[in-house]
Amino acid sequence: MKSSIKVIPLVIAGLWAACNLSPVSAEEFNLEQMVQAGKRVKQVKSPKAYQLYHVTPQEIPNSDLEFTGPLYMKLADGKVRQIADHVEISRISPDGRTFFTNHEQKLYIVNDSGTPELIAENVSSNFAFDKTGKHILVSRPIDVDILKLDLISRDGKTVRNILPEGNYIAPRFTPDGKQILYASSDTGIVSWYIVNIDGTNKRQLTNVGMKSGRMTDEFVPIMSTSDDAGFIDDTHFKYREGTDIWVLDITTGKASKIK
Repeated sequence: MKSSIKVIPLVIAGLWAACNLSPVSAEEFNLEQMVQAGKRVKQVKSPKAYQLYHVTPQEIPNSDLEFTGPLYMKLADGKVRQIADHVEISRISPDGRTFFTNHEQKLYIVNDSGTPELIAENVSSNFAFDKTGKHILVSRPIDVDILKLDLISRDGKTVRNILPEGNYIAPRFTPDGKQILYASSDTGIVSWYIVNIDGTNKRQLTNVGMKSGRMTDEFVPIMSTSDDAGFIDDTHFKYREGTDIWVLDITTGKASKIK
């Protein structure tokens, strides 16, 4: 399969610290050519001043969960410098800081000087922030397709375990911060679930009663990409599966395909 390039521009504050990689000019970096080749650009809004670019070969359409690539920072003089490699996922916290995971399952924060600092190890690319940005929801691999769900603080200390060994996909906080929405294949069919932040009241939202090989017309898929996925209000979560757009009501479990 031919490779194209996906570029994800991110934004961050701070001054650039010395690095053993020499900066290149914007022309040498050739950002426009990368964007045109990838045909996908994800702009993450932030009030900060510096730009970060996560560049990855796009070999699997409509997915950003299995790519690694270098992370570049655009300096004040317009030049670009690489600050990390083998980055899986890079995200902006509510207070505008950049976090990323790499192929070694390590979670980093980019500090005010533009240098990555290690926060935690044994962390998959499934991580999310609460609305304050002070706590991070992380999936920790235990075995093949087996993880546990932990809540950690910004300094990497584990606040508490939320869910024990299981299969957890794309976990995220609800807008009020009191619950966690995630997908799992506990029943043999990947479905949406919700659980309280303390791990109580776990509830299956979609595909209730269905089993592998016995799916009905009421089957609801999960998202195929985290691009553009998110809550559109306190109770409705919108996501994309292939070319289809779905909206899930987390109070009733009802999901509707709107496009």
